[in-house]
Amino acid sequence: MYYLVNRPGRARPGSCGQAVPGYTFRLVGEDGNDVPPREPGILAIHGPTLLHHYARRPEATRGALQGEWFLSGDMFRRDADGYYWFQGRKDDLLKVAGAWVSPAEVEAVLMGHAAVLECAVVGAPDELGTTRPKAFVVLRPDVTAGAGLPGEIIAFTKERLAPYKVPRWVEFVPELPKTSTGKTQRFKLRAGPSLASPSPPEGGRGEG
Repeated sequence: MYYLVNRPGRARPGSCGQAVPGYTFRLVGEDGNDVPPREPGILAIHGPTLLHHYARRPEATRGALQGEWFLSGDMFRRDADGYYWFQGRKDDLLKVAGAWVSPAEVEAVLMGHAAVLECAVVGAPDELGTTRPKAFVVLRPDVTAGAGLPGEIIAFTKERLAPYKVPRWVEFVPELPKTSTGKTQRFKLRAGPSLASPSPPEGGRGEG
């Protein structure tokens, strides 16, 4: 992202940096209003080199351009020092208990568990129809998917995440669906259980 940079001697690892001179940013919600400080929002950009329109895509143009502001579709949070932290694409983020949840943040925690080789987090409805995080996990080759492992993984995340970010379910799959470039196809995981391995024994889903 050429309008965000980490400058020599002022880099903050993990962030995308600060604004390039000449560009102004806002973080907005779905209603177009600015979000509270340190809350994730859609990055809106004002600057000298923004696109004029999408070729032959008038609806996409209307959705992305609001006056002089370009809505990037990327979700960021901004810290008190003006550094921007990428949270994911808007379509991938989850709205849980009225708050945004970044799948990438939850996945980074899951990857810290010794049994996890790969993972992907998507939203799934609970028994009340409320969206909750659900983790699809590929285990390391030397790990056996015992009945207690989902609960162990969930407990691991509870020690490191806010309660509303903790996966409600952990489901083991032999592999994650990916594009030819290696990007996880979350829409296939959201579509249903067809890619999942057989359900674990009773109690193995690890309700949180």
